[in-house]
Parts: sequence; structure tokens; C-alpha cells
Amino acid sequence: GAILAQYQGYADINMGVGSIVIGLAAIMIGEVLFSKRSYVHRLVGVVIGSIVYRIIIAFVLRISLSANLIIKITADDMKLITAIIVVIALVAPNLKDAAAKSAVKED
Repeated sequence: GAILAQYQGYADINMGVGSIVIGLAAIMIGEVLFSKRSYVHRLVGVVIGSIVYRIIIAFVLRISLSANLIIKITADDMKLITAIIVVIALVAPNLKDAAAKSAVKED
């Protein structure tokens, strides 16, 4: 961050927000994939979560660049898509627990 601010010649309060969102999304996706395990599993989960997050973003950008798509994805759309990914990562553990409880009730 400091090198970027020095290169650009100014610093802005919003410069690191994207990095924080990416980091939080990676942690949340990693927790969904590797929850309640050892420290090493959680660390690997965060790394895999960041890779999954980047794959999702790359997929969305690939769809956006498709010649058949009428609506192009803008920066604001990417912010919305990122927010949706974070919400899904937040809700996924609850859905997983609810599915497990309903499966136990059916047995």
C-alpha cells in the first residue's frame, strides 16, 4: 500500500478496501470449506478460499467479455458481485447446518 501511494503521489482512505474485502472473502470461503479442524487445515482453507474467490471473479469477467452478452459488467457491478459472494460465504455455514439437521430429523 505504501509503495502504491508513493508511486501515485497521494493516498486515499479507500485505497485498501478491495484488499480487505478479498481477504475477508477468502477467510469466509475457507471456513466454509474447512470448518472446525486444525490450524493447518484452516490455513489451507484460507489459501484455497482465496483461489476459489479469484476463480469466481475471473469467471464473471470472462462472461462479461463474451461477445454474446449485451450488458457489460462495470466496476460497480463487480462490487455488487463481490458483495453477493461474501453474503453467500456468510450464509453457507448456516445452510449447511440446517441441511444436516433436517437430514437427521428425516432419519
